[in-house]
Amino acid sequence: MTVDVRGTSYALLNEFSENPHAMLVLWKGYAAILKANEIEY
Repeated sequence: MTVDVRGTSYALLNEFSENPHAMLVLWKGYAAILKANEIEY
């Protein structure tokens, strides 16, 4: 996550509010494990 010198996420700053690249994206790594378990069993 990108932050400024005060530790504020860029996604929370007005100048980046419309920039999708500044948004925090959650990675769903657990989904791959669930899918692998479906295939395996």
